[in-house]
Amino acid sequence: MERIGSLAFAAWLCGATAAYWFQAPLGQRSEMPPVSGNNWGQHAPRLRAARPVDDTPAKSAGFSHLRSNQPTPWTPQVSSPQVPSTSYVDPTAVIWGDVRLGERVLVAPLVSVRADEGAPIWIGPGSNLQDGVVIHGLPSHMHGAPVPVNQIEIEGERYSVYVAGDVSVEHQAQLHGPVHVAEGVWIGMKALVSGARIGRGVVIEPGAAVLGVTIPEHRYVPAGVVVNRQQIADQLPEITASYPLRHRNRASLHASRVLTEAYARAAR
Repeated sequence: MERIGSLAFAAWLCGATAAYWFQAPLGQRSEMPPVSGNNWGQHAPRLRAARPVDDTPAKSAGFSHLRSNQPTPWTPQVSSPQVPSTSYVDPTAVIWGDVRLGERVLVAPLVSVRADEGAPIWIGPGSNLQDGVVIHGLPSHMHGAPVPVNQIEIEGERYSVYVAGDVSVEHQAQLHGPVHVAEGVWIGMKALVSGARIGRGVVIEPGAAVLGVTIPEHRYVPAGVVVNRQQIADQLPEITASYPLRHRNRASLHASRVLTEAYARAAR
């Protein structure tokens, strides 16, 4: 009974507070006028005008968010990002060094792709990097000599990070090379992939971590699971017709294609 009485008092207190703020006469509370559906805009806070957004095409080499790397013991060659006109890089994203984008790639706000230690980095055609994604890699050279263990070999060429076509990397996910992500993979929000190979059509659910293993194709990594041994990777469940996220990447790709075309067209 005491607990019920306490809950009733708490409910009464919340109601009294709401009445105080929204119904009491102006002189009995702070100088906040009543808000209703038809006068909200009149009393919204007046914000300082933001600086106009620069919509110059992202492919312009002069943009500060597309930068050449500086020569270091890890990346002795100076390279600039390669962004085709059909792709779009948001002005708040940062791409440094030998980063190569395929056609129709979407790089959303606040993405960071840095090829200033591990290089090169490839993002395949039709893929998308959503808000806050971070891609980086371990040093590909050390004092002028290559470090093969920190790279992935694809068709005779070495990469720090290789993301194939039609891959979705969702908000705030991280890829840390050496990493190879095959076609049609969906990497969920805040997932981590480091030193790993991800097979075709894999789903990595939000918050999962894949560390130093190879994920067989058409498997899924459950949310929050850490896969850091190959035995765990080999036992991951297969994607079946009953798996609820089996079409998740298809939806992400459709949205990213529409957005890429719209933003790239507006930026030309």
